[in-house]
Amino acid sequence: MDRINGADTVDIGGGKRGFQDEDLLGPQTGTEVTAEWLNMVQEEICGVIEGEGIELDPADWGQLAKALKLMGLSKGARARRWMAVISMETTAPPGAPAEGDAYLIPAGATDAWAANVGKIAEWSGTAWAYISPPDGHGISLPDGRVFERVAGSYVEKIAKDVQSGKWNFAVAAGTATVMTATLSPAPASYDDLLGAPIRLDMTAIGVSGAAPTVNLNGLGAISAITQDGEPLIGGEMQGIAQLVYDGTYFQVVGSVRRRNFFLEAAVQSVGANNVVITNYGSKTLALPESSELAGSITIGAEDAGVYVLNTFLACSPPINNLTSLIQVNGVRVSANATTDAANSEGVSTTAVIRLSAGDVIRALSWTPAGANIIAGRFSGHRLSL
Repeated sequence: MDRINGADTVDIGGGKRGFQDEDLLGPQTGTEVTAEWLNMVQEEICGVIEGEGIELDPADWGQLAKALKLMGLSKGARARRWMAVISMETTAPPGAPAEGDAYLIPAGATDAWAANVGKIAEWSGTAWAYISPPDGHGISLPDGRVFERVAGSYVEKIAKDVQSGKWNFAVAAGTATVMTATLSPAPASYDDLLGAPIRLDMTAIGVSGAAPTVNLNGLGAISAITQDGEPLIGGEMQGIAQLVYDGTYFQVVGSVRRRNFFLEAAVQSVGANNVVITNYGSKTLALPESSELAGSITIGAEDAGVYVLNTFLACSPPINNLTSLIQVNGVRVSANATTDAANSEGVSTTAVIRLSAGDVIRALSWTPAGANIIAGRFSGHRLSL
Protein backbone atom coordinates (compact mmCIF):
# COMPACT_ATOMS: atom_id res chain seq x y z
CA MET A 1 0.00 0.00 0.00
CA ASP A 2 1.19 3.51 -0.75
CA ARG A 3 -0.24 7.01 -0.64
CA ILE A 4 -1.44 8.72 -3.79
CA ASN A 5 1.52 9.40 -6.05
CA GLY A 6 -0.06 11.04 -9.14
CA ALA A 7 0.63 14.58 -10.29
CA ASP A 8 -0.34 17.57 -8.17
CA THR A 9 -0.35 15.84 -4.76
CA VAL A 10 -0.02 18.05 -1.69
CA ASP A 11 1.56 17.66 1.71
CA ILE A 12 -1.25 17.03 4.14
CA GLY A 13 1.05 17.12 7.15
CA GLY A 14 4.12 15.27 8.31
CA GLY A 15 5.34 14.77 4.77
CA LYS A 16 2.33 12.68 3.81
CA ARG A 17 1.12 13.00 0.21
CA GLY A 18 -2.58 13.73 -0.19
CA PHE A 19 -5.25 14.98 -2.55
CA GLN A 20 -6.25 18.52 -3.48
CA ASP A 21 -9.41 19.72 -5.19
CA GLU A 22 -9.40 21.22 -8.66
CA ASP A 23 -10.35 24.90 -8.88
CA LEU A 24 -12.26 25.19 -12.14
CA LEU A 25 -12.10 29.01 -12.08
CA GLY A 26 -8.52 29.33 -10.97
CA PRO A 27 -5.07 27.96 -11.55
CA GLN A 28 -5.28 25.02 -9.04
CA THR A 29 -5.43 21.63 -10.66
CA GLY A 30 -6.83 18.56 -8.98
CA THR A 31 -4.61 15.68 -7.89
CA GLU A 32 -4.16 13.02 -10.55
CA VAL A 33 -5.75 9.74 -9.44
CA THR A 34 -3.73 7.02 -11.09
CA ALA A 35 -4.92 3.59 -12.10
CA GLU A 36 -2.06 2.11 -10.08
CA TRP A 37 -3.28 3.75 -6.87
CA LEU A 38 -6.91 2.81 -7.44
CA ASN A 39 -5.97 -0.80 -8.13
CA MET A 40 -3.83 -0.81 -5.03
CA VAL A 41 -6.71 0.38 -2.84
CA GLN A 42 -9.09 -2.06 -4.49
CA GLU A 43 -6.88 -5.07 -3.88
CA GLU A 44 -6.13 -4.09 -0.31
CA ILE A 45 -9.85 -4.04 0.48
CA CYS A 46 -10.76 -7.09 -1.61
CA GLY A 47 -7.89 -9.00 -0.06
CA VAL A 48 -9.39 -8.53 3.42
CA ILE A 49 -12.85 -9.62 2.24
CA GLU A 50 -11.74 -12.65 0.25
CA GLY A 51 -9.25 -13.58 2.96
CA GLU A 52 -12.22 -14.32 5.24
CA GLY A 53 -13.84 -16.58 2.64
CA ILE A 54 -16.42 -14.05 1.46
CA GLU A 55 -17.23 -14.01 -2.24
CA LEU A 56 -17.25 -10.50 -3.68
CA ASP A 57 -20.79 -9.24 -4.33
CA PRO A 58 -21.32 -5.88 -6.11
CA ALA A 59 -24.78 -5.60 -4.54
CA ASP A 60 -23.45 -5.89 -0.97
CA TRP A 61 -21.77 -2.72 0.21
CA GLY A 62 -21.10 -4.04 3.72
CA GLN A 63 -18.65 -6.84 2.95
CA LEU A 64 -15.61 -5.12 4.43
CA ALA A 65 -17.47 -4.66 7.74
CA LYS A 66 -18.50 -8.34 7.66
CA ALA A 67 -14.93 -9.42 7.12
CA LEU A 68 -13.72 -7.26 9.99
CA LYS A 69 -16.36 -8.77 12.25
CA LEU A 70 -15.26 -12.27 11.32
CA MET A 71 -11.72 -11.24 12.18
CA GLY A 72 -12.93 -9.84 15.50
CA LEU A 73 -11.56 -6.40 14.70
CA SER A 74 -14.69 -4.27 14.51
CA LYS A 75 -16.35 -2.57 17.47
CA GLY A 76 -19.14 -4.72 18.86
CA ALA A 77 -18.01 -7.85 17.01
CA ARG A 78 -19.32 -11.00 18.69
CA ALA A 79 -16.57 -12.94 16.99
CA ARG A 80 -13.87 -11.04 18.87
CA ARG A 81 -12.61 -13.93 20.97
CA TRP A 82 -9.85 -12.22 22.86
CA MET A 83 -9.36 -8.76 24.34
CA ALA A 84 -7.01 -7.04 26.72
CA VAL A 85 -8.93 -4.98 29.27
CA ILE A 86 -7.61 -2.57 31.85
CA SER A 87 -9.88 -3.63 34.69
CA MET A 88 -12.81 -5.85 35.66
CA GLU A 89 -13.54 -3.87 38.83
CA THR A 90 -13.78 -0.21 37.76
CA THR A 91 -17.41 0.85 38.27
CA ALA A 92 -17.34 4.44 36.95
CA PRO A 93 -16.25 5.41 33.43
CA PRO A 94 -12.76 6.99 33.58
CA GLY A 95 -12.70 10.72 33.05
CA ALA A 96 -9.94 10.84 30.42
CA PRO A 97 -9.68 7.48 28.64
CA ALA A 98 -7.34 6.93 25.71
CA GLU A 99 -8.65 5.61 22.42
CA GLY A 100 -8.84 1.82 22.57
CA ASP A 101 -9.04 1.62 26.38
CA ALA A 102 -11.36 -1.26 27.30
CA TYR A 103 -13.03 -2.32 30.56
CA LEU A 104 -15.27 -5.17 31.63
CA ILE A 105 -18.22 -3.44 33.29
CA PRO A 106 -18.86 -5.00 36.73
CA ALA A 107 -22.00 -5.12 38.84
CA GLY A 108 -22.69 -1.80 40.51
CA ALA A 109 -21.48 0.27 37.56
CA THR A 110 -22.59 3.91 37.48
CA ASP A 111 -23.17 6.76 35.03
CA ALA A 112 -22.91 5.78 31.35
CA TRP A 113 -22.03 2.19 32.28
CA ALA A 114 -25.00 1.58 34.58
CA ALA A 115 -27.14 -0.05 31.87
CA ASN A 116 -24.33 -2.15 30.42
CA VAL A 117 -23.23 -4.43 33.27
CA GLY A 118 -21.46 -7.54 31.97
CA LYS A 119 -20.47 -5.90 28.68
CA ILE A 120 -17.07 -4.67 27.58
CA ALA A 121 -16.77 -0.91 27.15
CA GLU A 122 -14.19 0.37 24.63
CA TRP A 123 -13.42 4.07 24.14
CA SER A 124 -13.53 5.01 20.45
CA GLY A 125 -11.95 8.39 20.98
CA THR A 126 -15.29 10.17 21.24
CA ALA A 127 -17.69 7.71 22.93
CA TRP A 128 -17.96 4.35 24.64
CA ALA A 129 -18.72 1.38 22.37
CA TYR A 130 -20.22 -1.67 24.08
CA ILE A 131 -19.49 -5.28 23.22
CA SER A 132 -21.80 -8.09 24.34
CA PRO A 133 -19.38 -11.05 24.36
CA PRO A 134 -20.56 -14.65 23.89
CA ASP A 135 -19.60 -17.63 26.03
CA GLY A 136 -16.08 -18.68 25.17
CA HIS A 137 -14.88 -15.09 24.91
CA GLY A 138 -11.55 -14.39 26.60
CA ILE A 139 -10.04 -11.36 28.28
CA SER A 140 -6.71 -10.66 29.93
CA LEU A 141 -5.62 -8.14 32.56
CA PRO A 142 -2.39 -6.14 32.78
CA ASP A 143 -1.18 -8.41 35.62
CA GLY A 144 -1.28 -11.43 33.29
CA ARG A 145 -4.44 -13.08 34.59
CA VAL A 146 -6.65 -14.68 31.96
CA PHE A 147 -10.43 -15.10 32.10
CA GLU A 148 -12.91 -17.00 29.95
CA ARG A 149 -16.66 -16.36 29.74
CA VAL A 150 -18.56 -19.44 30.87
CA ALA A 151 -22.35 -19.48 31.34
CA GLY A 152 -22.50 -15.69 31.23
CA SER A 153 -19.69 -14.98 33.71
CA TYR A 154 -15.93 -14.68 33.45
CA VAL A 155 -13.89 -17.27 35.35
CA GLU A 156 -10.15 -17.30 35.72
CA LYS A 157 -9.06 -19.75 33.06
CA ILE A 158 -5.76 -20.94 34.48
CA ALA A 159 -7.30 -21.51 37.90
CA LYS A 160 -10.19 -23.43 36.33
CA ASP A 161 -7.86 -25.63 34.28
CA VAL A 162 -5.60 -26.30 37.23
CA GLN A 163 -8.58 -27.11 39.42
CA SER A 164 -9.86 -29.64 36.90
CA GLY A 165 -6.44 -31.27 36.68
CA LYS A 166 -7.04 -32.04 33.02
CA TRP A 167 -3.48 -31.17 32.05
CA ASN A 168 -2.19 -33.98 34.29
CA PHE A 169 -4.78 -36.65 33.48
CA ALA A 170 -4.49 -39.41 30.89
CA VAL A 171 -5.95 -42.81 30.13
CA ALA A 172 -3.50 -45.69 30.51
CA ALA A 173 -3.13 -48.04 27.55
CA GLY A 174 -0.85 -50.94 26.69
CA THR A 175 -0.36 -53.80 29.13
CA ALA A 176 -0.15 -54.21 32.89
CA THR A 177 3.66 -54.10 32.72
CA VAL A 178 4.26 -51.89 29.65
CA MET A 179 1.91 -48.91 29.94
CA THR A 180 1.51 -45.90 27.67
CA ALA A 181 -0.47 -42.68 28.09
CA THR A 182 -0.80 -39.30 26.40
CA LEU A 183 -0.98 -35.98 28.20
CA SER A 184 -2.45 -32.91 26.50
CA PRO A 185 -0.75 -30.53 26.07
CA ALA A 186 2.26 -32.71 25.46
CA PRO A 187 5.35 -32.12 27.65
CA ALA A 188 8.56 -31.43 25.76
CA SER A 189 10.50 -33.79 28.03
CA TYR A 190 10.25 -35.60 31.34
CA ASP A 191 12.11 -32.66 32.89
CA ASP A 192 8.89 -30.66 32.43
CA LEU A 193 7.10 -33.17 34.67
CA LEU A 194 9.57 -33.22 37.55
CA GLY A 195 7.57 -33.26 40.78
CA ALA A 196 4.21 -32.92 38.99
CA PRO A 197 1.36 -35.29 39.92
CA ILE A 198 0.26 -37.45 36.99
CA ARG A 199 -3.07 -39.28 37.22
CA LEU A 200 -3.71 -42.36 35.09
CA ASP A 201 -7.10 -43.96 34.51
CA MET A 202 -6.32 -47.68 34.78
CA THR A 203 -9.78 -48.86 33.65
CA ALA A 204 -8.59 -50.32 30.34
CA ILE A 205 -5.73 -52.21 32.00
CA GLY A 206 -7.27 -53.18 35.33
CA VAL A 207 -4.32 -53.35 37.69
CA SER A 208 -0.59 -52.93 37.24
CA GLY A 209 1.73 -55.91 37.05
CA ALA A 210 5.15 -56.53 38.54
CA ALA A 211 7.87 -53.95 37.80
CA PRO A 212 5.78 -51.95 35.29
CA THR A 213 7.00 -49.11 33.08
CA VAL A 214 5.08 -46.03 31.95
CA ASN A 215 5.76 -44.21 28.67
CA LEU A 216 4.15 -40.76 28.50
CA ASN A 217 3.76 -39.11 25.08
CA GLY A 218 6.45 -41.35 23.60
CA LEU A 219 9.17 -39.78 25.75
CA GLY A 220 10.48 -43.18 26.83
CA ALA A 221 9.63 -45.97 29.28
CA ILE A 222 10.12 -45.04 32.96
CA SER A 223 9.95 -47.61 35.76
CA ALA A 224 7.20 -47.18 38.35
CA ILE A 225 8.22 -47.84 41.96
CA THR A 226 6.79 -47.45 45.45
CA GLN A 227 7.26 -44.21 47.37
CA ASP A 228 9.90 -45.89 49.51
CA GLY A 229 11.93 -46.88 46.46
CA GLU A 230 10.93 -50.53 46.14
CA PRO A 231 9.90 -52.29 42.91
CA LEU A 232 6.16 -52.80 42.43
CA ILE A 233 5.04 -56.39 42.93
CA GLY A 234 1.71 -55.96 41.13
CA GLY A 235 -1.66 -54.50 41.99
CA GLU A 236 -0.44 -51.20 43.39
CA MET A 237 -1.89 -49.19 40.47
CA GLN A 238 -5.62 -49.48 39.86
CA GLY A 239 -8.65 -47.24 39.45
CA ILE A 240 -7.21 -43.71 39.19
CA ALA A 241 -3.52 -44.10 40.03
CA GLN A 242 -1.35 -41.10 40.86
CA LEU A 243 2.34 -40.97 40.01
CA VAL A 244 5.07 -38.39 40.57
CA TYR A 245 8.23 -38.25 38.45
CA ASP A 246 11.29 -37.89 40.70
CA GLY A 247 13.86 -37.41 37.96
CA THR A 248 14.52 -41.12 37.56
CA TYR A 249 11.34 -43.05 38.36
CA PHE A 250 7.59 -42.63 38.60
CA GLN A 251 6.72 -42.98 42.29
CA VAL A 252 3.24 -44.41 42.77
CA VAL A 253 1.61 -42.20 45.42
CA GLY A 254 0.30 -44.12 48.42
CA SER A 255 2.23 -47.29 47.66
CA VAL A 256 4.85 -48.57 50.10
CA ARG A 257 6.50 -51.92 50.54
CA ARG A 258 5.11 -53.44 53.70
CA ARG A 259 7.63 -53.67 56.52
CA ASN A 260 6.66 -56.34 58.98
CA PHE A 261 8.29 -58.18 61.85
CA PHE A 262 6.87 -61.06 63.80
CA LEU A 263 8.86 -62.38 66.73
CA GLU A 264 7.69 -65.36 68.71
CA ALA A 265 9.04 -66.97 71.89
CA ALA A 266 8.85 -70.69 72.44
CA VAL A 267 7.93 -72.33 75.79
CA GLN A 268 9.76 -70.66 78.67
CA SER A 269 9.93 -71.46 82.36
CA VAL A 270 10.42 -68.68 84.87
CA GLY A 271 14.11 -68.02 85.38
CA ALA A 272 15.15 -70.48 82.68
CA ASN A 273 17.72 -69.62 80.03
CA ASN A 274 16.08 -71.48 77.21
CA VAL A 275 14.16 -68.79 75.30
CA VAL A 276 14.09 -69.41 71.54
CA ILE A 277 13.18 -66.63 69.07
CA THR A 278 11.85 -67.55 65.65
CA ASN A 279 12.41 -64.49 63.45
CA TYR A 280 10.10 -64.21 60.45
CA GLY A 281 11.25 -60.69 59.48
CA SER A 282 14.55 -58.88 59.12
CA LYS A 283 14.83 -57.93 62.79
CA THR A 284 16.23 -59.65 65.88
CA LEU A 285 14.96 -59.57 69.43
CA ALA A 286 16.95 -60.72 72.46
CA LEU A 287 15.15 -61.90 75.60
CA PRO A 288 16.55 -61.73 79.16
CA GLU A 289 16.79 -64.69 81.52
CA SER A 290 13.63 -64.01 83.46
CA SER A 291 9.88 -64.08 83.26
CA GLU A 292 10.08 -60.93 81.12
CA LEU A 293 9.57 -61.13 77.38
CA ALA A 294 11.67 -58.12 76.46
CA GLY A 295 14.11 -56.77 73.90
CA SER A 296 14.49 -53.91 71.48
CA ILE A 297 14.34 -53.18 67.74
CA THR A 298 15.94 -50.12 66.18
CA ILE A 299 14.10 -48.69 63.18
CA GLY A 300 16.26 -48.21 60.09
CA ALA A 301 15.87 -45.42 57.54
CA GLU A 302 14.10 -47.74 55.12
CA ASP A 303 11.68 -48.91 57.83
CA ALA A 304 10.26 -45.54 58.96
CA GLY A 305 6.51 -45.11 58.78
CA VAL A 306 3.23 -45.60 60.62
CA TYR A 307 3.05 -48.98 62.38
CA VAL A 308 0.58 -50.99 64.34
CA LEU A 309 2.51 -52.71 67.13
CA ASN A 310 1.25 -55.57 69.25
CA THR A 311 2.61 -57.63 72.10
CA PHE A 312 0.99 -60.72 73.58
CA LEU A 313 1.77 -63.03 76.51
CA ALA A 314 0.12 -66.31 77.48
CA CYS A 315 0.92 -68.54 80.46
CA SER A 316 0.01 -71.85 81.98
CA PRO A 317 -1.42 -72.59 84.44
CA PRO A 318 -3.82 -69.55 84.51
CA ILE A 319 -2.71 -66.87 86.94
CA ASN A 320 -3.46 -63.31 88.11
CA ASN A 321 -1.71 -60.09 87.12
CA LEU A 322 -0.30 -60.71 83.67
CA THR A 323 1.04 -57.41 82.28
CA SER A 324 2.10 -56.23 78.82
CA LEU A 325 3.20 -52.85 77.40
CA ILE A 326 5.16 -51.23 74.54
CA GLN A 327 7.83 -48.54 74.79
CA VAL A 328 9.39 -46.26 72.14
CA ASN A 329 12.66 -44.61 73.16
CA GLY A 330 11.93 -45.53 76.77
CA VAL A 331 8.47 -43.92 76.80
CA ARG A 332 5.36 -46.04 77.16
CA VAL A 333 3.14 -45.72 74.06
CA SER A 334 0.52 -48.33 74.91
CA ALA A 335 -1.71 -48.72 77.91
CA ASN A 336 -0.60 -51.14 80.60
CA ALA A 337 -2.68 -54.18 79.83
CA THR A 338 -3.07 -55.99 83.14
CA THR A 339 -5.40 -58.85 83.83
CA ASP A 340 -6.43 -58.79 87.47
CA ALA A 341 -9.03 -61.53 87.29
CA ALA A 342 -8.11 -64.92 88.65
CA ASN A 343 -7.01 -67.67 86.32
CA SER A 344 -6.09 -65.44 83.39
CA GLU A 345 -4.34 -67.17 80.54
CA GLY A 346 -3.17 -64.25 78.37
CA VAL A 347 -2.77 -60.49 77.95
CA SER A 348 -2.15 -58.21 74.93
CA THR A 349 -1.61 -54.52 74.18
CA THR A 350 -1.48 -52.54 70.93
CA ALA A 351 -0.19 -49.16 69.74
CA VAL A 352 -0.49 -47.33 66.42
CA ILE A 353 2.37 -44.87 66.09
CA ARG A 354 4.68 -43.21 63.58
CA LEU A 355 8.23 -44.53 63.92
CA SER A 356 11.25 -42.65 62.60
CA ALA A 357 14.73 -43.84 61.76
CA GLY A 358 16.66 -44.49 64.96
CA ASP A 359 13.61 -45.06 67.17
CA VAL A 360 14.04 -47.94 69.59
CA ILE A 361 10.91 -49.98 70.26
CA ARG A 362 10.64 -52.44 73.12
CA ALA A 363 7.99 -54.93 74.18
CA LEU A 364 7.63 -55.79 77.88
CA SER A 365 5.53 -58.57 79.40
CA TRP A 366 5.57 -59.93 82.93
CA THR A 367 4.14 -62.88 84.74
CA PRO A 368 4.08 -63.40 88.49
CA ALA A 369 6.45 -65.92 89.99
CA GLY A 370 5.52 -69.50 89.40
CA ALA A 371 3.92 -69.08 85.98
CA ASN A 372 5.11 -70.79 82.84
CA ILE A 373 5.10 -68.73 79.64
CA ILE A 374 3.78 -70.83 76.83
CA ALA A 375 3.71 -68.09 74.16
CA GLY A 376 5.24 -64.63 73.80
CA ARG A 377 4.90 -62.48 70.70
CA PHE A 378 5.96 -59.01 69.54
CA SER A 379 4.78 -57.96 66.07
CA GLY A 380 4.73 -54.85 63.92
CA HIS A 381 3.05 -54.04 60.62
CA ARG A 382 3.76 -50.85 58.66
CA LEU A 383 0.58 -49.23 57.41
CA SER A 384 2.02 -46.31 55.44
CA LEU A 385 4.99 -43.99 55.15
